[in-house]
Amino acid sequence: MGTGMDLTGNIPPEDLGIVPRAVQHIFDGIELRKREAQENGILPPVFEVTVTFVELYNENIFDLLNNGKDRTKITMYENPETNEIQLSGVKNLTVKSPEDLMEALRMGALNRTVGATNMNEQSSRSHAIFSIYLKQQRPVSNEYYRMSQRDFRVSITWQIFTVEVMPKRISQF
Repeated sequence: MGTGMDLTGNIPPEDLGIVPRAVQHIFDGIELRKREAQENGILPPVFEVTVTFVELYNENIFDLLNNGKDRTKITMYENPETNEIQLSGVKNLTVKSPEDLMEALRMGALNRTVGATNMNEQSSRSHAIFSIYLKQQRPVSNEYYRMSQRDFRVSITWQIFTVEVMPKRISQF
C-alpha cells in the first residue's frame, strides 16, 4: 500500500510507514498522560479509541468492519445540532492497542471491493476512509464525587485523522 502497514516486527522502527508511526504515537501519548497523572497524584484519564472503516463504491457507502457478511448501504446525513456530516449504521470498533488497530485496518482492507482493469488485475475500484476516534475522560476526584453525589466525567472526543486508503495517497486531517 505504500504506507508501511506491516507491524510484524520484521521492520526496524525507522523504516515503518506513516500509518504505523501515527498509530504508535497515539497509544504512546495515551500511556504518557496516564503515567503523568499518576506521578502527579491525580486520577488518570480514561481513554477509548474506536475506529471506523467505510468504502465508497458506485456512489454507495459500505462498512468494511462488518466482516463483509452484510453489504448494507450506510446512510449519510447532516447532524442539525453540529452541522457535521455523519454516517448511520457504521460499526465503531473499540481497539486497545496499536496491534488491534492495525488488525482492524488489515481486516477492513480485505473486505474492499476489487476488480480487474486493463492496467491492474486487483484494482480497488473504490475509495476507503479509515477513521480513528479518541475519547478522553478525566474522572473527578472522590471528594468532589461525595459532595455532589453524582459521577461527573469530562469527555473530549477527537477524530484524530482520516486516511483515504488509496495507493500512494494519504490525506490527514
